Amino acid sequence: MARNSILILSVVLIGVGLVFWRSGMSGSVSRINPSVACTAEAKICPDGSAVGRTGPLCEFAACPNVTNPANAVVRGSVALSPVCSVERIPPDPQCAPKPYVTRIKVLDVNGGMLVKTIQSLNDGSFTLTLPYGNYTLQAAGGNPLPRCSPITLSVQTSIVNEVSISCDTGIR
Repeated sequence: MARNSILILSVVLIGVGLVFWRSGMSGSVSRINPSVACTAEAKICPDGSAVGRTGPLCEFAACPNVTNPANAVVRGSVALSPVCSVERIPPDPQCAPKPYVTRIKVLDVNGGMLVKTIQSLNDGSFTLTLPYGNYTLQAAGGNPLPRCSPITLSVQTSIVNEVSISCDTGIR
């Protein structure tokens, strides 16, 4: 009887051991590297696409490899205002902002490097093509006036980007 009990106990222990061994084979990865929940952040890539966090260390996925970044058109105008010392209601057409012919520097936001220089036309308008990226457009003013405000521009898609640069005449 004791022999039968030992035999039954041995079979049960071998069976339990096999169950644990079998479950250990299929779940060994989960015990070594438990599942990780990453925060739901996104990184905007230079081509305008977005990537999320992934992997066991929750690192951002790689951006698509863009060997030749696309270009986008930037169209804008430069205007002087105010041009009258007193503005009236209704507005006087003679006091509307006036086009300004000037040199415009395009600077890379990430290092301030000069990307290109363009000239606005007689009607104050300008058009240029830029690769995807972040830029500052700085119109040259006078000394000391007019004073032109820099414009920060993010070019991320191939649509036409519209900008307006305002230059203060100092008239009050």
